Amino acid sequence: MGMPVLFSDAMQLEQSLGVKQRILDRGERRFDELWMQRVFDEFWHYARYTHALTDCMLMPPEHLPDLMGAMAENPEIAKDDLNGIHHPPSLSPWFFDPEAAKEYLGQKQASKVTSNIGCESVLTA
Repeated sequence: MGMPVLFSDAMQLEQSLGVKQRILDRGERRFDELWMQRVFDEFWHYARYTHALTDCMLMPPEHLPDLMGAMAENPEIAKDDLNGIHHPPSLSPWFFDPEAAKEYLGQKQASKVTSNIGCESVLTA
């Protein structure tokens, strides 16, 4: 579990560097409240998901084992998870919310069954 946490922290660091650049680009102009709030909001729009991912890895929610098991059985789910580690906002809401996770798994299972039926019909034809 350490790797996603470290990667998540690295992604948040990357976002922090964007904030640093915004500060440097500001030059000699004052840091007024409106500008500071805007920069923070832009940062938090992304960083809240890296924070949530880190929390999930450190204190796994009850639905996480179901997601992990599904990843082992369905490559599409594993791909979505890996993409989410690179871009944590794409994990929302299915990775963080138990009800959204159930719905997501149901949709992925249905698409897996549909695609398997297609393969079986080709093999038996």
